Amino acid sequence: MRAKVIVTTLLAALTASSVASAQEAVTLREPAPRQGYYIGGGTRLMMGGGATDKVGGLGPMFGFGGVFRFGQMATDWLGLGLVLGGGNSFNGTWSTGGGHLSLEAQVKPLAEYNLALRGSIGLGAFGLSRVKPEDEREDDPAGGLGAQYTLGASYDLFPFYEEGTYKSGGFAFTGFAEVALLPTSEVWTMNFVIGIEVTYWFGLRKDRLELPPDEAFKAKK
Repeated sequence: MRAKVIVTTLLAALTASSVASAQEAVTLREPAPRQGYYIGGGTRLMMGGGATDKVGGLGPMFGFGGVFRFGQMATDWLGLGLVLGGGNSFNGTWSTGGGHLSLEAQVKPLAEYNLALRGSIGLGAFGLSRVKPEDEREDDPAGGLGAQYTLGASYDLFPFYEEGTYKSGGFAFTGFAEVALLPTSEVWTMNFVIGIEVTYWFGLRKDRLELPPDEAFKAKK
C-alpha cells in the first residue's frame, strides 16, 4: 500500500510539473544557463549508519555509489524531476547495498546564483549482511523496503557558458550534498552524501526568451 501511494504521488507531481510548464510557456524569460529540461549523472560518497531492534546500532559505515537525474525547471525558481540512485556501504561488521527511485523538487532561492535547494521522496530498498559469513545469526536483519527522504543543496558550475551571448542551457559540473533517511520495518539508515555530477541543461527555445530585437530577428531566420 505504501508503495502504491508513493508511485501515485510521483505521477501526480510530474503531471503538475507539465501543467506548470505549459502555463509558463506564454511568459518570456531572460536567457540563463540553468533553464529547460536537464539530464545528468555522477558519483557519490556516503557516510552514515543505522540501527535495528534485533542487533542495535550498525556502527559508522562508508561507501560509494552512482546517481542519475532528469527533469525540468517549470519556472525560473522551481524544478521537478526523477532521481535514480544506488550504492553500497560497509564497515568491519556489516555490508549493505541498495537503491532508490525518487521524485525530486528543487528551488533556486537566488536568481543571480546557480544554487539550488533539493528535497525528494521515493521508494528505497537495501540488503544487509555481515561481512564475515561465520558471524551470521538466524535473527539477523536482512534489509528492507520503505520511503526514502532526502534534503540537500547543489551548485551548478558552467565552465563553457559566456555571459551576454543570449544562450540558454549548457553543460555544467554539479556538486551536491544531502542527507538521506530510509526507515523500514526492520532497519533504519541515515547517510550524509556528497557527490559530483555532469549535467546538461537543454535550455529554452528562442521564442520563449526575452531577446533584443536583433537577436529575436536572427531566431526567426
